[in-house]
Amino acid sequence: LDTIATVYDSFEWRGTTYTESGVYSNTTVNAAGCDSTETLTLTVSHYDSITVMLSVNDVLMGTTDPLPGSYHFYPGDVFSATAIATTGNHFERWSVNGAITDDEETLTRYFDATMAGMILHVVATFATDPLPTYTVTAVSNNNAMGSVTGSGEYVEGTTVTLTATSNAGYHFAGW
Repeated sequence: LDTIATVYDSFEWRGTTYTESGVYSNTTVNAAGCDSTETLTLTVSHYDSITVMLSVNDVLMGTTDPLPGSYHFYPGDVFSATAIATTGNHFERWSVNGAITDDEETLTRYFDATMAGMILHVVATFATDPLPTYTVTAVSNNNAMGSVTGSGEYVEGTTVTLTATSNAGYHFAGW
C-alpha cells in the first residue's frame, strides 16, 4: 500500500508525526505471522504563512463571510471571502493593501510560493444606498388664470413647497 502526500510543516501517519520530506515505511504482522509493508512518500514544505487581515470599512454597513479577522494560509491554498451588505447599503469594492482589486461580491485569491511571509490587508468597502428621487409636477389648469411653481426632482424625505400665483382678476380655488 503506497501513500503519497505533500504537506506544510508536518504530517501524521500511523501514529507518528513527520516534519521532514522522505520515504517512510511501516511494517505490520498479522495474527498468522504474515507481514505487510506500507510506504509513505512525503514532501514537507516549510513556507512562512501568508496572513490575510480581513476587514470592512464600516461594520454597520456590512460584514464578510468568513467574518472579519486574521487568517493564515500557505502557498497552494485558496482564500475566498464574500461581502454581505446590511439593509440600506450596498457592496462597492474590495481592496488589497490599499489597491482596488475587484467589485464582485466574492473575492478569490490563489496563493503561491512568491507570497510566503506576506501580510495582505483585505478590505470590503460598503456604501449607503442612494435615496430614491421623485418627480413632482404641478401645473395650472389654465395659464391665463395663474401659474404654479415648485415642480422638479426631489430626494425622498425632502419637503416640497408648491406655490400657486393667480393673475390679476383671478383667485386660487384649490389644488
